[in-house]
Amino acid sequence: MFNEESVGALSVHELVRRAQQGDKACYGELVKRYWKKLFLFLRQKTNSMEDAEDLTQETFIKAYRNLHRYRESYAFSTWLYTIAIRLAYSQHRKNRASAALPDAVEDKQPNAVQKLIRNEQGSILWDNARKLPGYQYDVLWLRYAESLDMDEISRALGKSKIHVRVILHRARKGLSKLLDNVEDKTVDYRDEEDTESSRFSLKD
Repeated sequence: MFNEESVGALSVHELVRRAQQGDKACYGELVKRYWKKLFLFLRQKTNSMEDAEDLTQETFIKAYRNLHRYRESYAFSTWLYTIAIRLAYSQHRKNRASAALPDAVEDKQPNAVQKLIRNEQGSILWDNARKLPGYQYDVLWLRYAESLDMDEISRALGKSKIHVRVILHRARKGLSKLLDNVEDKTVDYRDEEDTESSRFSLKD
C-alpha cells in the first residue's frame, strides 16, 4: 500500500493501472490531478458553477465504474473529456425544453473559484467562445486550453479528424467575428497545417 507522498510520485499510466486493480488511493490521485481542468472546461461550457460541479463529479464516478473499459491506446485525459462531453450534452438535451444552456447571473461577490475561472485562459475570449454553436467551443478548448492534438480531439468527440478540422476552422472564424466588438484585442492564429504551433492570444 502506498502513502500519499509515494502515490503522488507515480505516473498517470501507473496510477490508472493500479486503480484498475482496485487501488482507490491511486484513483483519488487521478481525481486530484484532473479535477481542476475538467471543472474549468465544464464551467465554461455550462456557465453554471453548480452544473459544472455536478458534471465533474458525475464524470469521475462514471470513469471509476468503467475503468475496466479504458484502453491505453489514447491518453487518460482524453477518455475523461469524452465522458464529460457526453454527460454535458445529455444534460443539455434534458434541459433544452426550458433553456439551452442559459447565461447564469454572476454573483455580486464572487468566491475564490469564480475568481480563478475569470483569470484562466483569458475570460473575454472564453466567454465569447461559449457562444459558439455545436462542438465549436469544445474543439477550441481542447485544442488551445488543453493542447490536445487532432487525434485526441477526434477520439474525445467521436468524430473524424477531417470533421474536427472543419469544426476548428469554423470556430476560429466565428470567434474572430464575436471578438470584433471587444476593445483592445488581438486574436492570433495560424492555419491548421501549422497545428502544433497554433495558439490564441488576447492582449489587454
